[in-house]
Amino acid sequence: MITWTRLGYLVPVMGVGTFACSQLVIDSVMGEDFYTSHQWPKLVACSLAAIPLIVLGRWLNKDEIDDELHTFNFLPIEYWGVGCIAVGVLWTFVPF
Repeated sequence: MITWTRLGYLVPVMGVGTFACSQLVIDSVMGEDFYTSHQWPKLVACSLAAIPLIVLGRWLNKDEIDDELHTFNFLPIEYWGVGCIAVGVLWTFVPF
């Protein structure tokens, strides 16, 4: 089950939006299927998604009480930014 509080729904919106835009830009600049055939563009996409998540989460949750944080699946928004970076590094350097 997916749960969020307050503006926590922005985590998947920003994540999917960043990945879609980065794939469109990288494929249009570097050539068709470049994004899917190389690993480093995914690290760039994860990093680009993480930056606004961390900044937005810190800004939204700076004066909030613990019960009223902006969360997605019980984690504050800024933690999802750190998780995005970790997933990007794993995606790039660990073969699946």
